[in-house]
Amino acid sequence: MRGAPKERIGISKSHGRLQFFIRNSGKKIYLPENHELVIPLLQKYYEEKCLEITEKRIEAVDAFLKIDSSTSCEEIYNNMDPKLRQFINPLGLTLDEKIERWNNMKYEPYLAHPEELVFNTDGGDKVRSKSEKIIADILYKHGVLYHYEMPLFIGNKMIVPDFTIYDAKNNRIIYWEHLGMMDNPQYFIRAMDKYKMYVLAEKDVFLTMESGNKPLDIDMVEKKAAEFSILNN
Repeated sequence: MRGAPKERIGISKSHGRLQFFIRNSGKKIYLPENHELVIPLLQKYYEEKCLEITEKRIEAVDAFLKIDSSTSCEEIYNNMDPKLRQFINPLGLTLDEKIERWNNMKYEPYLAHPEELVFNTDGGDKVRSKSEKIIADILYKHGVLYHYEMPLFIGNKMIVPDFTIYDAKNNRIIYWEHLGMMDNPQYFIRAMDKYKMYVLAEKDVFLTMESGNKPLDIDMVEKKAAEFSILNN
């Protein structure tokens, strides 16, 4: 494994607790859980297991079927002791696992001006405008994974995207901003300053806009929501 330590980690249990060790000249050297080598060595251990099964599969289709065609890196990870899994970054997650992780994500929502959160969405959120409700309901209808007003930190500055969307199939985050008063000069300047922050930070951002004489384009919202949907094959 490129960049991995040369040592190999040993794992044992004593009184229900995991113990980690390496061997030096035949002697066991125990490592405390917080030792700098523990996490990289466990990652190496896990990835070598994945590599081992992958190499066996490559040998031949027949051999592959005899080994265990159902075994995967995901299953190796899932079958490991839960106490070990906390140290390891899995090489891949299933779509269901990605969805579960997103849905269980904890974050502190933006709570400024809570009196403005007056529109109830189909997904159970409260949003600040009729247009945001329309967008949220369409996202929910299409099964799009999103969080409303989840703060984003860029450098030492915090901005609050309207919708933070997780495109689980492509493992990417998209920030959806609805700019609802584009005919207001001061609003326009603030909106463009915020957009500039996304661009400079190389974030994926999608904008919908409206003004007094140009309403929200519902067809475009539907199209983008379908693109981010986890319901489509």
